[in-house]
Amino acid sequence: MTRHFAFALLLLAAVLPRPTKAQDMARALDALPQNSVVRLRGPELRPRRIQGRIGEVVGDTVFVRSGSRMIAVPIAGITRAEVAAGRNRVRGMLKGAGIGAGVGGVIGAALITAQCDNCDRSQHAQFGALGLGLGAICFAVPGGLVGLVIGTRDWEPVRHDGYRVGLAPAPDGRMGIGISLVIP
Repeated sequence: MTRHFAFALLLLAAVLPRPTKAQDMARALDALPQNSVVRLRGPELRPRRIQGRIGEVVGDTVFVRSGSRMIAVPIAGITRAEVAAGRNRVRGMLKGAGIGAGVGGVIGAALITAQCDNCDRSQHAQFGALGLGLGAICFAVPGGLVGLVIGTRDWEPVRHDGYRVGLAPAPDGRMGIGISLVIP
């Protein structure tokens, strides 16, 4: 009896029409709360990455507020959607320290090599390396502190919910077939 039921369940899953990716994306974007910060990507989008606050989903279009303008984005052109999930202070600190070290290294190398008027090539290179190191160290600390305060945004992918068929453990330890349906 259970084999017939499992076969019927698999047959039902195979016969049910699978929603298209655009329908899945529309359902997932519509489930997000209004004014959530989203980042939408796709090769057909101009620009290829749109970031802003989500408005409403109407038919096959999602409206996103980016700055002071409202952008109508066709859902069929979206290949990846992400929603902001908070701030990451450690990643911000590392990014800020890296930017500070790069800027400080260039400034330090330029300032110290400018002071070396009567130097030969090897001394010029040594002073440049010294300036690079000192500038990188001096600017990495304030850059890291600024990055720690500001942080970077964490992004989570927007989940597409459709029906899924798979193996599910039964309470008695046996395996069964499970189906998960989304009813609009």
